[in-house]
Amino acid sequence: MEVAFKKAIGKRKKQEDSDFQGQNIVGDFFVVSDGMGGMGHGEIVSNCVVKAFEEALKLFSNKLPIKEFLQEALLQANKQVRILDTGGGATVVACIIKESFKLDKCG
Repeated sequence: MEVAFKKAIGKRKKQEDSDFQGQNIVGDFFVVSDGMGGMGHGEIVSNCVVKAFEEALKLFSNKLPIKEFLQEALLQANKQVRILDTGGGATVVACIIKESFKLDKCG
């Protein structure tokens, strides 16, 4: 599978998006997090979210059904963001592709 991530900083002073792609026996895993710059420290929070999902992939992905894995990963990410206590936030989109998938345009 070919994968590409493209980031555009726009009018911001710094990049606040983070992403990760990994694999396990279930399929290909993708996560993208966009820091909420207006809340402060968006780049730190989005990176924390992605790292939490990456760690969850190592710990839970082969032990739980996909839906439960994604829920657990999100809970872990939320826990880590709260520990950071930066006052910032981030959005997150995550998916696991089991066989095939085509996406022509997103966002």
